[in-house]
Amino acid sequence: MDTISDITYKILVLKQVKGVGAGRIINNIHAIIHKSPEEVIAQFRGYNFVTSQILNEFHHYYQIAQKEIAYAKKHDFKIISVLDPEYPGNLIKQKFIYNSLLYVKGILPKPDKNYVTIIGNKKHTPTSEIIAKRITERFVGMDYSIVCGVERGIQEIAQYSAQRVGGHVVGILPCGLSGINNSKYHELSRNILDNGGALISTYKYEQGLNSYNPATRDNTMLAFSKTAVLIESAWFHKDLANIGTMLKLNRPVFVVHPLVKQHHENALYCYGSNILTTCPDNERLKALNLKKTDGTLLKNLHVLRSYYDYPMMQEVLKNTHFTDNLLPEDDYCMFDDM
Repeated sequence: MDTISDITYKILVLKQVKGVGAGRIINNIHAIIHKSPEEVIAQFRGYNFVTSQILNEFHHYYQIAQKEIAYAKKHDFKIISVLDPEYPGNLIKQKFIYNSLLYVKGILPKPDKNYVTIIGNKKHTPTSEIIAKRITERFVGMDYSIVCGVERGIQEIAQYSAQRVGGHVVGILPCGLSGINNSKYHELSRNILDNGGALISTYKYEQGLNSYNPATRDNTMLAFSKTAVLIESAWFHKDLANIGTMLKLNRPVFVVHPLVKQHHENALYCYGSNILTTCPDNERLKALNLKKTDGTLLKNLHVLRSYYDYPMMQEVLKNTHFTDNLLPEDDYCMFDDM
């Protein structure tokens, strides 16, 4: 297995330089292809004292990159970038790119594969578990891969439900791939790999978990997905904010309307879902952490009241196409905008 391509190695080195994020990588693709990392830094920073200091420390950046490659060889994972053919297409076709590098262990589908994320509470009603299983199986039957955050609750149910009917699962870790050995993620991570799926991290191999990582993980998970389905959510739950993020990406979202039975089981667990499916737009925008001016985004929010709405869901997805491609055209490079 090739651990890393030559062009991705350049990106890995550049990513070690403070201030070089996905935006600068994308805007300087042509320079990265044709020049050394040192020349790229000099070109978009200009020659000054700070640039000189950075260039003097480049041996250190190469050492960090070599350390990550050594981990990849030892622990059998790949490091891929936006310029590699196996990089997931949905991550490029959006308003902005979260990550120019991915650390991948396991088997990724073809880049044009469709993904869905099934969202819901960690603590949930028994009825929502049944709904999550049925909807997951439906998407597997439509040849979708399930992307999840390697979490307990509804996402765990979606993971196991997909595998039970032969589906493919991609798990996004909120830490480096060494987190596979963490007791919090070990069982679900091993299950994904043992069933032919893939684990992905956007962090260095030994990166631990901090307070910001789960939000970054969620953004990557949503960016992977062509669509998302909210099974059940409490009020002011992070899953509601994730639905808002999905709408900002201009992707369709389906919200399961809570059944009377779910209210009887635990009304608090489905309070947020109830707002999204029954309340006026101003209350829905507030629940989704969106501004009043974002009202037009709600056109991509669809309600599933029963299995009779499945044909509507399939029709919406059939007519959903991504046309934006954030990789520059051949004659495009934005050095002046850095």
